[in-house]
Amino acid sequence: MIKTITPKWFAIGSLGLLAACSNAACDPNRAGFLDGIGCEASGQYQQRTATLSQGVAVAQANALEQYMRAGRAREDATNAQAVLATRRAELARYDRKLGELKQRLNQAAVQDAVDRNKVVEIRRQIASLDIDQSAARDNPMTVDLHTIQTRQEAIAKLLDDLD
Repeated sequence: MIKTITPKWFAIGSLGLLAACSNAACDPNRAGFLDGIGCEASGQYQQRTATLSQGVAVAQANALEQYMRAGRAREDATNAQAVLATRRAELARYDRKLGELKQRLNQAAVQDAVDRNKVVEIRRQIASLDIDQSAARDNPMTVDLHTIQTRQEAIAKLLDDLD
């Protein structure tokens, strides 16, 4: 006698088959037909898809953040180049002023009525300032240009008093 399979036994057998065929990782790219059905029935496929979608969103957010950082870095580099160019131009102006001070001192030094001790002191200050400005040419960002300007003004005043 042949027994017929009742729907109750069919359902139990199907669940057992699906459970036996389900892959623990439920990788939709590697699952066969039965594994795919097992993954779908257990909800693991949706869970894996949600995890992968979340990973994509995180990667896109990271890429956007890196893009924004790169933009800020480019902007910072451009600003730094502009500041450097400005400081170099200021330093060139101070170099021209130092040349003028040297010329004034040389002209004053040849006069008979000039105080030789003051000339020696002014030469010493100009030489010191020349050394500092030479060092500033290598890296104008590390030098206080206001200090150079103040020292030049003091030397100019000494030269005015010398005349």
